[in-house]
Amino acid sequence: MEKLLKPTSAQNLFFTKGFFCLLLLFCFSIGPAVFGQVYDFKTGVITDSVSVQNSKETFALYLPKKFDKNEASSIVFIFEPGARGKAGIQPFLEAAERYNYILVCSNNSKKGPFENNRIIINRLFEGVFARFLLNEDRVYTAGFSSGSRLAVTAAVLSKKIAGVIACGAGFSSYILHKPMVKEDFSYVGLIGKQDMNYQEMLSAQDWLDGLQIDNELFINDDGHSWPSSGQISKAFDWLELEAIRKNQKPINYFDINKIYKRFYDEARASESQGEIESAVWEYQRLQRNFDHYYTLDSISVKVVKLKATSEYPAQIRKRMSLKTNELTMRRVFLNKFAREIKKNPPVHNVKWWQKKLTVLREEYMLSEDRQKQLLGIRVSNMIYSLLMESANIHVKDKNYKKSLYCHRLLAELQPKGSYPVFLIAKDYAQLNREDETFEYLELAVSMGFSEKKYILNATEFYKYRSSERFKRLIEKMEGP
Repeated sequence: MEKLLKPTSAQNLFFTKGFFCLLLLFCFSIGPAVFGQVYDFKTGVITDSVSVQNSKETFALYLPKKFDKNEASSIVFIFEPGARGKAGIQPFLEAAERYNYILVCSNNSKKGPFENNRIIINRLFEGVFARFLLNEDRVYTAGFSSGSRLAVTAAVLSKKIAGVIACGAGFSSYILHKPMVKEDFSYVGLIGKQDMNYQEMLSAQDWLDGLQIDNELFINDDGHSWPSSGQISKAFDWLELEAIRKNQKPINYFDINKIYKRFYDEARASESQGEIESAVWEYQRLQRNFDHYYTLDSISVKVVKLKATSEYPAQIRKRMSLKTNELTMRRVFLNKFAREIKKNPPVHNVKWWQKKLTVLREEYMLSEDRQKQLLGIRVSNMIYSLLMESANIHVKDKNYKKSLYCHRLLAELQPKGSYPVFLIAKDYAQLNREDETFEYLELAVSMGFSEKKYILNATEFYKYRSSERFKRLIEKMEGP
């Protein structure tokens, strides 16, 4: 018998001082009719804005085409860092249809103060539980970036989540400092080779193994963004295997065979491209997940042969050497920035940054060695994120000298980019330095900045709109 989560207003996601617990009160003695209205939504389409009861909040909802409101449903709660519910659901559609999952993503929960998200998610869970019959054993969380950290925190603390799909980031600081105990949920990570959090996700397996959490990691070629629908489907394939292993779902050899073939093709592709270490990793994934369904003697022989090649240890040594270089470079940049931003940052004295960023570009990002190139891209992406996030904080705090410093470094990081120069102009406008404002606005336009509406709509430039210099600048720009 499937365990059902029958809707009740008593169900609640609650938090306490810096961390949260998911409290699901299951009521089995009262019939479904007691729980109120039956809600009807279209299947096979994303409903952008479903109201959360007793609030002004909304969430995006997707019901698969085979959804039956009278049967227990599997569900995924998705955390999108920009509170873009539809965007958060989009990559999951293929998997939702393949395995018949409900998808829910808040239009209000986003990267930001923890307390705000706590309240929003409380109401979201309560509202969704009130609308649908859910299979207690098949409730999942998923997220990207800061949403990924939130998704795994919910699983660790609630004890009610079957699995987590973590995209582009690992764990919150609270979880990392939590006493290690055995956990029952399954964790699947997705990370791109260009993602700034790549090394973090590779290192996460030790922590997961220490918590005795069943886990897999799938690597793609992308940067810091939501994975493609194909990558998300791969994660769901593995979670389906986990559900079968845990007796949450009956064995379906037709599905198992299809999943095996997809995983096997990944291993063969890595081997054919000469990526021996990756091929071994993929073949060992087959051994871990399919040895109780098939006799895998041929796979075992292949793993032994690949490990015996000269390429295998050489690729491991190279990866470890590059990892050391990457972590060292990150630490150097982070420490330098932290020291300078604490005091009055030297806006015009950026020679150290110019020198180090030139090395990063020429020796790594422009390298013909793809592994070194990826290292450079990841470090560059880390610096970009650091500078943009710090600048946004300082703009919010009206500390425009520090935001100017961040944007100045951003211009060094992207020497051909016009957008950082536009941001510098905005900083100077806030500092009431008219000459510098126009100097950098004109420079941005000469470098190709063509978004006239950004200039016209920027409140920082309102005080200059009646000036002849501003009018001439706008007249020179093409387009609306």
